[in-house]
Amino acid sequence: MEQSLQLYVKAMLIEFFGLKTRIHGIINNLSLLFKCLMDSGFDHYASELMDFIRRNRGVLDLMDMAYIEARYGLLEYTYNDATKCIEIGIDCIKLLERIRSGLKGGRK
Repeated sequence: MEQSLQLYVKAMLIEFFGLKTRIHGIINNLSLLFKCLMDSGFDHYASELMDFIRRNRGVLDLMDMAYIEARYGLLEYTYNDATKCIEIGIDCIKLLERIRSGLKGGRK
């Protein structure tokens, strides 16, 4: 889930801002998208995104950690943790789709 979110955000950064990035982590990528939205005058979308990050920081951190630990170490998490990551991931995709649709339509 974490990698798919990163790819989605990176695709939006390229599509709308011409920005290619090599940063990792969903929170880092979402924060960069926030900055680009603010710098481009899309304050409403930036605010929505920052609210989402703040509300879901713990789960987003868990996603980042789970991805890294799955590759390089051992991380124990529960079924509920995994379910919450999927739920928040889906919510994030819905938010990103709404923002993307607005950007394509030029709506600020």
